[in-house]
Amino acid sequence: MDWYKISQSEIHDEYLDAIKNGDKITIERMIASVAASKGYKYFLYHGTNNTKFIKDKSVSGDQNAKEALKSIHDSLVKDGTFNEPLKDLSDLAVILERMKHPQASEARRLYELSRTRVKQKSYEIPGFNTFIPGEFGVHFGNEGAASMFGTVFPFYVMITKLFRTEDLGTWDYQNVLRSARKSGISISEKEYDDVFNSQDEQLAARKLLLGKGYDGIVYQNEVEGRGDSYIIFSSNQAKLANVTMDDSGKIIPLQKRFNSKSQDIRY
Repeated sequence: MDWYKISQSEIHDEYLDAIKNGDKITIERMIASVAASKGYKYFLYHGTNNTKFIKDKSVSGDQNAKEALKSIHDSLVKDGTFNEPLKDLSDLAVILERMKHPQASEARRLYELSRTRVKQKSYEIPGFNTFIPGEFGVHFGNEGAASMFGTVFPFYVMITKLFRTEDLGTWDYQNVLRSARKSGISISEKEYDDVFNSQDEQLAARKLLLGKGYDGIVYQNEVEGRGDSYIIFSSNQAKLANVTMDDSGKIIPLQKRFNSKSQDIRY
């Protein structure tokens, strides 16, 4: 999809329609396109127990669909298909499907749009504004590896330059810088001493590597499963890969998402 030839309002309308209709394929395609266009090209998972539970909420069905469904029902009563009105319009689609009536598929579509839904239990993840003490950065990997750490969330991650290392197990600044040197990254004794003498060695080491153009690490995961895992150095490098909402509960438009200047994983 050419995002430059389509107006932002058209994109947002298509996005909202896909959400309303439960069209997961279109939703995922649109989110992936925007993410890639803004440099967030790695689709990865993160597992955490640092979550906030969102209670189930009922979502009212589409009123226009309800009226259209009733119109079909009334016309069938009028033409004699039904001897008397149905007590419950939710039965209309099932009855027409059993009759193999030509309006069965339309009745089913309208019913799905009109019915009240209960959202499944879900969780929010606060974000990565504060790194876990003792960890060099935030880890991402495949779904299996992420599930070892708690509730799993999908993300699009932006990494412009990374270096590969072995699975260090303990990701403190000393191990990371030692491994960076083995990977061919030049780190002088003075630079190492500056990190060692700083108040926050992990932060200082991340800044050192960022200053050399590196914003991520990739390693073959040896503990939580097979496959590559990644570490990012800055919280704005990861954005949620699903539909996100603002503080008032409104869906955040795609054009406002994957903003590398924002620390908020929703945007």
